Amino acid sequence: MKKKTFLIFFVLVLISSLYAQEYFNEPEKLTKYDKSHDDLQIQKLSEPNNANIYYSLSEFYLSDGRYKDAISELKRANQLKPNFPFILCKLGDAYYKMGKNDSAKVWWERALEKNYEYIDVWEKLVRIAPEYYFNLGVLYKEKAEERNVKSLAERAINYFDMYISKLPDGFMINEVKSAKKDTEFLIKSFDSDKRKQERERVQDELRAQKKQDELAEMEYFRTNRKRIAGLGFKTFNPTADIAFDLDSGEECLTDSIALKSLTNSFTEWMFSGGIINGPFIFRGAIMMGSSSVKQMQFPRDTIETRDTSWVDNLEVKSVSVFQMEGEALYNFYYINPIMIYAAGMVDFGYMSLTESDDLYGNVTLYGIGAGLGLMLKLENWLIDFEYKRGLLGSSRGGMIVLCGYYKF
Repeated sequence: MKKKTFLIFFVLVLISSLYAQEYFNEPEKLTKYDKSHDDLQIQKLSEPNNANIYYSLSEFYLSDGRYKDAISELKRANQLKPNFPFILCKLGDAYYKMGKNDSAKVWWERALEKNYEYIDVWEKLVRIAPEYYFNLGVLYKEKAEERNVKSLAERAINYFDMYISKLPDGFMINEVKSAKKDTEFLIKSFDSDKRKQERERVQDELRAQKKQDELAEMEYFRTNRKRIAGLGFKTFNPTADIAFDLDSGEECLTDSIALKSLTNSFTEWMFSGGIINGPFIFRGAIMMGSSSVKQMQFPRDTIETRDTSWVDNLEVKSVSVFQMEGEALYNFYYINPIMIYAAGMVDFGYMSLTESDDLYGNVTLYGIGAGLGLMLKLENWLIDFEYKRGLLGSSRGGMIVLCGYYKF
């Protein structure tokens, strides 16, 4: 049993020395000169205020079993560097080797007063004063909370267990058990945090993988089956002041017919095709359509007879439109199956009247505009919805487009 306890204690000391370097504030140490006893004595004469010399001599005397001489040298070093934790620790070591545990305890406690995180001193002190296992455990527990390190909390549990094992009836036993429970709860919280961090890590990996998959899907969309062709329709609401004028040589009471008096909008069938080039899509379309009219009768001529006169009317049946359009799209957002783009366009075409006497000429349409659209990808099919607006030219106005494309 004693051998097992000693082994556990030895392991604790070894591990603690590693923790001390990483997590605790270790004190400044003196330098041990690698010289003979005679050389040190000579150097002491020339450098009487060098504490490193007295420390080096004390180490020589300790190894030779001359503990009183070692203590004498260390006390001289302490005079040169008062309350230096490293020297106070070494004085405790010397008294401990002499078998004077009470004196050793006094010097080690003084060292801890100057540096409470001096782990090497704590490990020595608990050999002769096991009640200090509680203090050492609390120190590790507090450091675990400060650094958020589970292994430090586990070390605290080990020290609390050492106290309970060595002093089952100690006057601090209740406080030790309470501190142990608190530390066990702390470890559980670390485990919970670790599981949370693991979940967050997995979620981050999944998000990163999803992002990579989306980029790969986007790259595949842009580099495979780069041609598109489709059929759809467009609603056109012109805002320009468009009017149909009489052809040269024709006579009519109505010199000009404003488009607004006939209709407010057109529905056009469109045939479209294009090519995908990276984030850009270049496409062209041919569009044609017609619209019924609100006002069908317009005065053409006044006819007079012997008894009366009347107005002969011109009949307008519909307005037809034909356009050709070129468009450049820039895809700025892609997440399968949705693609959002901005567009710029140019168009050219004409409008004509379907009327009884063919008196009015066509109106030329032209212009440039911009738009914003959304495409829905369904394997090799694309459903396109776009709103665009003619900004300049005679084809000014709002347009809504719905078109289906096949990608090949």
